[in-house]
Amino acid sequence: MRFLNPGIVLSLLAVIFLSCNSPGTAPVDLLPDTNHPVMPGSVFASVVGAEPIPPLRVDEACEALPFRQAYFIHDLSGQWKYRADLRDRGEDEDPPWYSPELSEGGWGEMSVPSHFTREDESLSDFYQPVWFRRIVSLTQSDLDRATAIDLFFEGVDYFAEVWLNGTKLGEHEGYFNPFRFGVMSRLHPGDNLLVVKVINPYDYGLKGEAPFLFLSEKIWVKGSLNFDECRPGGTMLGSREAQTRGTGGIVRPVSLRGYGKVSLGALFVTPTLNDDLSRANVGLDFILVNRLGERVRARVGAEIRGDTFNSPATAAVTTEVAVPPGSYRLSLSVPVENPVLWWPAGYPELGEPHLYRVKAWVYDSIEVFDSREEVFGIRSVRAEHEDGEPAVWYLNHKRLFLRGTDAVVGTAYLAEASDFYSQDLTRLREAGMNLVRPYAHIDPPAFYEQTDRNGIAVLSEFSLKGGYSPCGFDRRSGSGELTPNREVIRRMLAEAIYLHYNHPSVIGWSLHHVPSHSLLTGSPREGTSSCRSEPYRSGEYVPSADPTFNYSLDEELKDIAESIDPSRTVRMTERGQHARSGPGWYYGTWKDMCRIREALPTRLGAQGIAYRAEEWLGEKLGEDFFPPLVPGTDEDIKREWLYHNAQLANLGVYLGRPDGETYTDFGEFAFASQVYQAELARLAIEHFRIRRYDPAGGYLLSPFFQWWPSITWGVLDSEREPLLAFEWISRVNQPLMVAAEIPERILAPGETMEIPVYVVNDRHTVFSGARLEITLTEEEDSLIIRGDPAAWGDSPSYLEVPPDRSILVSTGAQGITAVVASRSVGVEIGADSVGTADTFQFTLPSIPGAVHHYSLILSLAASNGEVLAENRHHFLSVPDPDTFDPPLGLSLYRDGSGFDRHPRFPLTVAVKASGQPCSGCRVELTSRYASPAGTWEETTGPNGNAFFTGLSPGAYTVTVGEPAQHTGRVTINGPSEMTVVYP
Repeated sequence: MRFLNPGIVLSLLAVIFLSCNSPGTAPVDLLPDTNHPVMPGSVFASVVGAEPIPPLRVDEACEALPFRQAYFIHDLSGQWKYRADLRDRGEDEDPPWYSPELSEGGWGEMSVPSHFTREDESLSDFYQPVWFRRIVSLTQSDLDRATAIDLFFEGVDYFAEVWLNGTKLGEHEGYFNPFRFGVMSRLHPGDNLLVVKVINPYDYGLKGEAPFLFLSEKIWVKGSLNFDECRPGGTMLGSREAQTRGTGGIVRPVSLRGYGKVSLGALFVTPTLNDDLSRANVGLDFILVNRLGERVRARVGAEIRGDTFNSPATAAVTTEVAVPPGSYRLSLSVPVENPVLWWPAGYPELGEPHLYRVKAWVYDSIEVFDSREEVFGIRSVRAEHEDGEPAVWYLNHKRLFLRGTDAVVGTAYLAEASDFYSQDLTRLREAGMNLVRPYAHIDPPAFYEQTDRNGIAVLSEFSLKGGYSPCGFDRRSGSGELTPNREVIRRMLAEAIYLHYNHPSVIGWSLHHVPSHSLLTGSPREGTSSCRSEPYRSGEYVPSADPTFNYSLDEELKDIAESIDPSRTVRMTERGQHARSGPGWYYGTWKDMCRIREALPTRLGAQGIAYRAEEWLGEKLGEDFFPPLVPGTDEDIKREWLYHNAQLANLGVYLGRPDGETYTDFGEFAFASQVYQAELARLAIEHFRIRRYDPAGGYLLSPFFQWWPSITWGVLDSEREPLLAFEWISRVNQPLMVAAEIPERILAPGETMEIPVYVVNDRHTVFSGARLEITLTEEEDSLIIRGDPAAWGDSPSYLEVPPDRSILVSTGAQGITAVVASRSVGVEIGADSVGTADTFQFTLPSIPGAVHHYSLILSLAASNGEVLAENRHHFLSVPDPDTFDPPLGLSLYRDGSGFDRHPRFPLTVAVKASGQPCSGCRVELTSRYASPAGTWEETTGPNGNAFFTGLSPGAYTVTVGEPAQHTGRVTINGPSEMTVVYP
């Protein structure tokens, strides 16, 4: 939420006259239900139960605002004193740590907002209090200016206790939910001491070791911030490792906020569209808080303008109200003719993600009491459901197939995340994404602001992952009676929906990430509660209290979400869902993709190892960091890989084990993982796009980013350098896709193939006169990756019976030797469609004992020659597919020379100086992440080319000239070329 910069008031002295259809009171069905309770101290406390208040009059224009303003914001960000309370004795000391009499000798300094786990390495695994102190200096004029002043916290992770000038203000629980305390009577001119005690709690509900760790009933509502396969510690070790590098701290800004007689406690914006999109009614729900204690006659004004497009004031309204003491709700409806709509990315024919901005004031003839701004978009959302899941999405009455990913976008350290959002969402768009699920956590406001502007639809997921105990626990939540977990979760969900209500990018609410009941089958049943009457104390054993694993809780949450926000779809994971997601990684092979019939398939993809991992694993473990599974090796090496999220069992089942025999070189293992990850993600995207709306209306790849130095499903590493899969995903994930279905990649001689070639068009544009070029080429080799079923016991992450035979065939290294066949086909591409453009038939040669390597290359062009989509598929024929027996791990396979267990690739560097080939130039190649770094040197020939051969897959730095005149980077995933140009 945003407040108007006070300086803007000077520009609003003139009367603004606007012409529009007459505004009026909002119909009841436009209003969010605000009767659901929130956490004590919540900024939304004034929303709950606010009684409707009728306007005395409603005008369709804004008035001139008075010059004097009573509201202000005093930012308290900056350096604060801090100290860790090792024994939780700060309140018992003499003087206590919240006292103004306490000497701050020995206290350090820390920036706020921040995470104490990041700022002070000694606190990275700290679960006791960390105290913060800050002096707030005020003048008498500051205090005289306002009728009321709030101390406003945008986010503290996770428990907070607050004192001002030695007096306790209250307590709070949560990490994303803002809270405040009224402090007018406790402030004085001069220096005021603000003290905050912060606890990042240890979740003692997490019991045991993996794999049973996932079945634990968690306590604190932190979702993936406290327990996740992609966070430090992962889920493959013990409960202690799973909670390391916590996210505790004052993670969002703190401020003093002053108000006049009446403040704006909230402003909810609810646009509705008519059927032909020619008109919208914008519901404005003002929460007015009378802070004076007697009835106040005030005016409420609002102005709506375009935010991402130039426009005059689109609509305005002024009302007069008589506000009794307390909180009241003023609901108005403002018409907007010919609205400019918000659309997700990827549909330029429909529109862009356009936004409006509403500015609101509450004032009288003397002063402006308060002001607020909200950015919103005009759009409608509807979803058809399949077995309770949203399957087919309609935005602004148009059916849209949504291409998306799970993500912890930027970083799970919320104080630092804002710096990442703009670049990360740009990369999502480059990869053809227009849907993201920030799974099992709530991001800070900057994330939702950026998804609004980038046109990335959000399936906003609440902070629940796995099972949660419904019992009561000792908790510093601001209420001694608010101990039951069920009630805390209900209240926090209400706050999450209130917080993100105005964001057009949020198209639906997801309530619970992979709850344990989703893995079970059968009808729900009520559990027999084993909760005791008094709250559990810290560290006590928490029994399993609900055999249904939160099913009844999730039903309650669904009711809350649908009640507060009937305009959006609510997704509740039903029983039996998600049990078969993740083919080719958690079970089976890539061929099992066809078995998935879900409305929104998730957990698609495989882990990929970034070449950068060689650097941070080597720094931690030394030169022996690889391979991690050599018999007799240091167990700490394996544990470090697991700590950094590597699912060694899954990697081994599908790539072969890093045991010193199958793989001896880190670059080879990382390369194999990247090829496998790219193929699996590409196959998933092709499969679900070809079968769009049968029943899937979209899909979610596994997490897109590696948000910390780790080995996860991310296709961009922690420094946002792309893995191989990023390029492949980007190719097949654009609005237009051309793809073939080849059910087998290892074929027999003489076999006749009938390959359907599909054109998928997610856009609402017809492409007439398009042309499809189909080329079948023969190549010299194929990459073969064979997994090892014996690896399933290497880590507690692969729980299925592994496939007996996992062989992946991918594009080789040597290129085309012959064009076998080609054809050109005219294609008429309908809007929002999928169709078979052609069926390509080919009979494989039946020469006994021969091996052939093929690529089917597809290119789709518009009538004007513009390339619309490209793709390629690789396969081979061998004498007997049933007995084809490649070695475990990665091989480059050629007929006649067999399996090359250690693929090496060439690099050509073309150097130009002053526009001409540079002969005799020195070119140095250095491995970027290895320690010690390997170095190679060559000199360019007469044509300006330098040649390097026998390079292991990996990341390299290229330096030209002596002294260095140019430095560049290259990634070797096959035969590579690069050009260096310098003056």
